[in-house]
Amino acid sequence: MTVQAPTARMEITGTASARDTHRKPHAAGTTVQINGRTSPCRLTTQANGQYDLWPDATDSPVTITVTKNGYQPATERVPLHAGKKVTINFNLT
Repeated sequence: MTVQAPTARMEITGTASARDTHRKPHAAGTTVQINGRTSPCRLTTQANGQYDLWPDATDSPVTITVTKNGYQPATERVPLHAGKKVTINFNLT
């Protein structure tokens, strides 16, 4: 199924991945938090590490932080543009 983001919003999608000492991906359950000018939003990645956000473009720029126990957090600052889509993948170490 394809979902179209509302025109006042921007779609941010990606995958959070992490590797343990056995080189197995441990991305499920990674916390993704988005902070902008309004209230923060927090979600948990799907079993494959994928996440999707549709922040309001007027909240630009936003900071996306991904965290998982045992790994260093990763952060990315993202400018928002209404109706656009961007993919941001995170690799936790």
